[in-house]
Amino acid sequence: MNNLSHLCNMLGVLTNTNVIIFNNLGEKIIKYSSFQVIDNFNLNEKNILDIKSFLIDDKNISINLEKTLNYSINFIGVKSLQKNIFFIVGPFLWNDPFYEKQKDLYNLKKNNLDEYTFYSNLKKVKTIPIEILIPLVFNLINCEFINIDSKPHTLKETIKESVFKMKNLNISSEDIELTNERYHLENLKLKYIKLGDYEKALKCNREMSSLSELNQRIPNNIFRSLKNGLFISSGIIRKSVEEAGIPPTFIHNLSSKIFTWIENSSTIAEVKKIDENIIKEYSNLCLFHNEKYNTYSLNIKNALLFIDINKDKPISLSEVADFISLNPDYLSRLFKKEVGINFKDYIQKIKVDLAINYLENTNLKISEIAFKLDYCNIENFSKIFKKYQNVTPAKFKKNLEISNINKK
Repeated sequence: MNNLSHLCNMLGVLTNTNVIIFNNLGEKIIKYSSFQVIDNFNLNEKNILDIKSFLIDDKNISINLEKTLNYSINFIGVKSLQKNIFFIVGPFLWNDPFYEKQKDLYNLKKNNLDEYTFYSNLKKVKTIPIEILIPLVFNLINCEFINIDSKPHTLKETIKESVFKMKNLNISSEDIELTNERYHLENLKLKYIKLGDYEKALKCNREMSSLSELNQRIPNNIFRSLKNGLFISSGIIRKSVEEAGIPPTFIHNLSSKIFTWIENSSTIAEVKKIDENIIKEYSNLCLFHNEKYNTYSLNIKNALLFIDINKDKPISLSEVADFISLNPDYLSRLFKKEVGINFKDYIQKIKVDLAINYLENTNLKISEIAFKLDYCNIENFSKIFKKYQNVTPAKFKKNLEISNINKK
């Protein structure tokens, strides 16, 4: 695979969406697809020409294009400064139109299954914020892959070129052995991260670093090279963790934080520390997920994940049942059988645990906590809190204050 193809695929994996590379005539060169975009939302020839004409201007390095039908989706265009090519990455769903309109989503599913499937796939495309994403793509294109070849290749030309390069590279058996060892260690690292074993994953990463020649990719800017390498590594880990069954929402929250760390780092030492923190954060996420959810059936696992993600919002049995496509009565029986308590009691317990976290770590008033947890009646909230903690939230807070004073 040539460098341009590698860059296209790497960006697709990193952003978890589609990537197309165009030449200066607006002709498609290479495409990486994560999922199919339905016709109504696809970029047309005019969109592509608009992006091209905008990026031709020396002052413009990127563009954010919005397409609107029943809801809005976005694509970003970024140009290469070294070659007459530009990249279109997307689609992205920056704002979820059905977040608070579950009935509209239900009607979409019933009336337009193709669009509902597209929306469902698009919703899984959790990426970093646009203010981080555009500099990331731009830096990867224009720093990491300076010598990319924009000329389209036929299969025959590509094979001939590869054979020619192999004959003239003079690759030693030691080089091959080092490359194989690095790939072996990378696969081991990903395996240990998915198992939640931070120490073993970190050990593999350190051994990989001793074999890496990453700094030589941009010898005049080692710092930028390390940052770009960390973006790539983080994207590979994120994809691997997603394939292990970790919910996209959890991954999105973590990857957004990590990508911001990387882009805002200012020293080589800081980048190296972030490298270790990435492994730790993803390992902990997998460990938490494995311990909490892996003993349940897929339906109950998905139900518990939905509850965990939305625990600070109103949650009904019918809403969860609709989310996992089960009959509410059947879900209720299955939930009691596997979790050991009924659905209503579980929701109450989750909200009480969240209330305790607020009481211990914030200065919110009890009435404010009750409101945040969707209890309109503070007396009802206090009654439910006492059911699980044997004290009212007011008494719990007072005991907490006394305990903190005694510690001092």
